[in-house]
Amino acid sequence: MINKKSDITAQYYCIGKIRAKQQDKKARALMAKQQALATRLQKDGFTIQFGYLLKSDNHYHEKGVDVQLAVNIVKDAHENRYNIAYLISSDSDLTPAIIEAQRIGKTICYVGFKHKISYALLKICRKSVY
Repeated sequence: MINKKSDITAQYYCIGKIRAKQQDKKARALMAKQQALATRLQKDGFTIQFGYLLKSDNHYHEKGVDVQLAVNIVKDAHENRYNIAYLISSDSDLTPAIIEAQRIGKTICYVGFKHKISYALLKICRKSVY
């Protein structure tokens, strides 16, 4: 999130936390990589916020991550901590938070990736980069 002087006021990285049993070497390796990434991001000024991973049908799904990001968008908007927020997520569940932030005059810039563009976010955000 950036204020009117283009100073970065907050950087959030929200992700499901990897947990591993002692005997699960693959999960332990992934957990170590995630911890290393979190440490590097914290050194660069990011606030790391963990959700959790839910296993369903042999697939993992992040839970609570989109809610935490939505809370950050709305809370920081109401506290006037930014004028422009750059959203690097394609989760259309963030739409109500984006609408609320924009309702009070904040600009949300959707940063998407060409291989996975969220047309819902592209449509609702005032600015976009991809």
